[in-house]
Amino acid sequence: MWARLLRRLRVAIHTFKERFRRPPTVPLRIERGFVTAEQLEGARKAQQNAQPFEKVLIELGMVGEREVLQAKAQAMGLPFVDLERTPVETDTASLISGELAIRHSAIVIKRVDKTLWVAMSNPTSLRAIDEISTITKCRVVPVLAVPDLIAKAISEHYRSS
Repeated sequence: MWARLLRRLRVAIHTFKERFRRPPTVPLRIERGFVTAEQLEGARKAQQNAQPFEKVLIELGMVGEREVLQAKAQAMGLPFVDLERTPVETDTASLISGELAIRHSAIVIKRVDKTLWVAMSNPTSLRAIDEISTITKCRVVPVLAVPDLIAKAISEHYRSS
């Protein structure tokens, strides 16, 4: 019995790691038309060793943060939400406390039965997903969103708390 449980746990961990591994997003950027191959080469030359490549592209004005996150979400197999275009309803957002929303940079954007779609700046955070799921007693579907827009939505929906 314990061996079977341990095997199932190993498979679940392996599946999770495979789903959330960091795939290269550069091919997606070219494929989706965000940048050209020439622009990428110029950005590589401008890149400083410690600076993430995505940040260089944003600073050079080649792409916006939203485009980088869209490509990253697609590469990770996660949904992406644009909080400027998707309204967050007050009754949905109130399913988690303001303190929890701020701590995990997360806001509930949709609820269907016992499933919550949660916009998060770090949708791979098992701690955040588990805590939200435990408190709401709902299944959590993490959705990637622009961190500044999450912060703006949190401040709008949790003003008084």
